[in-house]
Amino acid sequence: MPLTVASSSIKLGERRIRGWLRQSAGYTLTELLVVITIITILGVLVVPALSSLTGAGNMTSASYAISGAVQATRSYAMAHDTYTWLGFFEEDGTTASANPAHAGIGRIVLSAVASTDGTMIYSSAASPPVYIDPTRLTQIIKLTRIQNVHLKSYPNGSGTGTTFATRPPLTSTSGRIGDTAPPSGAVPFFQYPVGGTVAVQYTFTNVLQFSPRGEVLVSSMAGVITPLIEVGLQPAHGNVISNGQNLVALQVAGISGNVILYRQ
Repeated sequence: MPLTVASSSIKLGERRIRGWLRQSAGYTLTELLVVITIITILGVLVVPALSSLTGAGNMTSASYAISGAVQATRSYAMAHDTYTWLGFFEEDGTTASANPAHAGIGRIVLSAVASTDGTMIYSSAASPPVYIDPTRLTQIIKLTRIQNVHLKSYPNGSGTGTTFATRPPLTSTSGRIGDTAPPSGAVPFFQYPVGGTVAVQYTFTNVLQFSPRGEVLVSSMAGVITPLIEVGLQPAHGNVISNGQNLVALQVAGISGNVILYRQ
């Protein structure tokens, strides 16, 4: 190709590129308003969806943490031929954990302990309720804190299916761990830390008790084993309860210790 022709072609191409750049260098006010409107609409649609996904993720993590703690506490009881206890405490999710702790909403604290001598330590017929002697306990799992979750007592399911609403009903109203059951202070309880030589931070009155055979009951039930125990969970943000979505009922079989998760 002759040099003059090539040079002309290059210049023509440059002029076309400059024209395209001038045409795309800015947007009209109408175009900007359209873009802003689209972004606003997407924000309205996407933010609630992301919040729901975050809530669902929190509840999944909480469910797995509690299920794992139940299995670990039961396994220790059977492996060491002793009694063990898993305690639930709820504190204010917007503040750091205090010593002593303050009850509130939004952060669940779990602690698991075992009898050092293999006995139940306290009498199942004790009245008034007693605390389990901390000098005869040992910590078996690290203290666990679960953020953005609230303990909740749910009405029974219908027992007609396998969903949250149709899950098996409990045969005893005492077989719940939630915000209204068991009543505060109505059960033998234990404290954290164990050992009796350090200032008490947590007092656990919502307690699951496991026997050396692996049977589990709510410790207020005076030795009565029921087919099912239920731990209710509800999402929370800080210290505010979120209603309506991502509800969880964690049912524990009284004899086998199997855990089944029901979600809504």
